[in-house]
Amino acid sequence: MALHLVASFARLRGPSSPPVCALFLDQSKAYDRIDWHWLSAVLTCLGCPIFKVQWLYNLLASSSTSVLVDGIAFSPFSLSHGLPQGCSLSPILYALSLEPLLAAFSCHLSRYPLPALHISHLAFANDVALFLTGRKDFRTVSHLLTAYSSLSGASLNSNKTDILWLGPPSSPRFPIPFDSSFNWRNARVVPLEGDVRYLGVHFSRLGAFPTPSFWDSWFDSLESSCSRWSSLHLSILGCIRVTNVWLLSRLWFFGRFVPFPSSLALRL
Repeated sequence: MALHLVASFARLRGPSSPPVCALFLDQSKAYDRIDWHWLSAVLTCLGCPIFKVQWLYNLLASSSTSVLVDGIAFSPFSLSHGLPQGCSLSPILYALSLEPLLAAFSCHLSRYPLPALHISHLAFANDVALFLTGRKDFRTVSHLLTAYSSLSGASLNSNKTDILWLGPPSSPRFPIPFDSSFNWRNARVVPLEGDVRYLGVHFSRLGAFPTPSFWDSWFDSLESSCSRWSSLHLSILGCIRVTNVWLLSRLWFFGRFVPFPSSLALRL
């Protein structure tokens, strides 16, 4: 919603809008690279009792894994960093480990002005989007990412990082400082008619306006999944739960800020 708002206001303001681009960060092996010492330090600074921090560290340090090849498990080996996939604690711990970086973004980045709101970034788990309004913001992000990576073990995948200019073609732009401490040359600058997929929604420079081909593929995926659920011969109560939890949640997710085309409404 916030990304759509920023793009929409940049479109409506036109040349009078401050220059703004959205920087979509992609972290390589986000959960697997978290340093346990960094996580312990963050939890301690956030006020978590020392004995609980030590208990969590010992729990992670005692974990092990093994490689499965053709159904054969090799000897287990100990881990030295990372959060276990599938553990209910991992998303919370990852979010906490990322909090110092997000707090630094809030403190040091310029904020794009919206009515009654100024916004600098969005974050959902490891999907982070930044709103940058000048060369200084790019250099600040470079320094913050370099410091965060050295402390937490994180690694940014610059080849999968996208830069999307927001607003119409007449909106002002600023040169990207490729000489900064982070190598932005490998990042993809989205063309004027291109788009970026963020949290399952396609965003262009003008906002969230999915193309007809996107709606067709989205509906086909929805229809295919419904067919699989139907083959399970669920009870009426089971069908109601699947509809409320799985089907309607997908509809409401898009329906909050993207109007459904009339052709799709008829198919639904």
